Amino acid sequence: MEKRVVILFEVHPVVTYARRYDFQTLLDHGYQIDVCDLSKVISEFHSVGRSEIEDKAGIHNYCFQSRKEFQDYIKKLDKNTFIWSTFQLTAEYIWVFRVIASHLYGFICNVDYVCPRSAARMAKKSYWTNWSWHRVKNAVLFRIPKKSLFIRMADAVITYGAGDEKRKLQNILYDKYTVVELTNTIDYNECIRVLSHTCEGDMSDLPEDYIVFIDEYLPYHPDGLKAGIHIDADRYYREVESFLHRISDQMHMPVVIAAHPKADYALHAECYRGMKIIQFKTNELLYRARLVVTHLSTAISMVMVYRKPFIVFTTNDVKHKLYAGGIEESQKCDLKCNIVNISLQLSDQDIYKEIKRAQGISREYFDEQILKYKLPEGHPNEALSFGEILLKAMKRVRKRNKRVENVHRNKDEKKCCMVRK
Repeated sequence: MEKRVVILFEVHPVVTYARRYDFQTLLDHGYQIDVCDLSKVISEFHSVGRSEIEDKAGIHNYCFQSRKEFQDYIKKLDKNTFIWSTFQLTAEYIWVFRVIASHLYGFICNVDYVCPRSAARMAKKSYWTNWSWHRVKNAVLFRIPKKSLFIRMADAVITYGAGDEKRKLQNILYDKYTVVELTNTIDYNECIRVLSHTCEGDMSDLPEDYIVFIDEYLPYHPDGLKAGIHIDADRYYREVESFLHRISDQMHMPVVIAAHPKADYALHAECYRGMKIIQFKTNELLYRARLVVTHLSTAISMVMVYRKPFIVFTTNDVKHKLYAGGIEESQKCDLKCNIVNISLQLSDQDIYKEIKRAQGISREYFDEQILKYKLPEGHPNEALSFGEILLKAMKRVRKRNKRVENVHRNKDEKKCCMVRK
């Protein structure tokens, strides 16, 4: 019996996904892995990417060009297949869930970090006045009972274990029969991997002391392009480069750019002049950094785990176009940090104060923040990798399905006996 796991990605899957989602553990347990790229079906912007997950023994890549091609592929899967979706349940993706839930395979949903709502964000006028059709549809979808969608609920849900579990599961296909497994966030597990000295790649060409900037590729990011958000590239990179150079001069150490996985700076060679750009090594770079400079990146969780001094900044374009609606204020409250607007005229003294503030962050602050990304001490899944938790969820689903089959078999046998009598 062939064991197969199909993994669905809404964005072009890059090479780091194989490590982040712990493919090797599945391969070690005899599973075949189909990596399904739906980016071209979802959006032309999401399909941007250069580095793919490597085709090797046990891993096969599929890039679908149309919904029909994807539907035909799903129909050919055998009943022992588990389909694992990394999609969030939104109005534009309902068709994906209808396709995979219409066939009787194991169906697993994954929910990673969910940003908490805050009073600061909800108090913003734009939070209540932005009534775009896209937002209205998803607001309704978020609140209605999922049974009303007439889609089979997921057999299992894997979600990170800190915070409000009810809210995280509110927008996913699950009911009382769904197996729920908790995990640390994927970024937290990545940090544990590095701390365990199992990181990959040679970083010996870097100086002993350096500053890391976590690049977000904001002017060219696929999500922003899809949403119609235009951030002036010339102005953005000019402001960021100036800010980074001034920090570098004050700390007397170079800045290394941790390039976004979707970035292609071969096409934008004019960016980050005089700075070393490294892609797919953000975790390893942060581990050795003396200071981290960042936007409100999800990689901030790694900064917390490594307890690195950090400076969060924004620009006028980013603040008013990307983070409109109070998102920036929400994250600021959540992180309890200052956000520097580098579009303003900053003196050397202002930058010096930000560096000193970052270097003075207490260990207690980091300890408090880390709790958002990890399971409580003593939880049975605390030390398990993501692949091990996925295997555990599949085992529980198989056990549950076998129990249900036995119940139905017993009922059929009783009906047969009654007919004979």
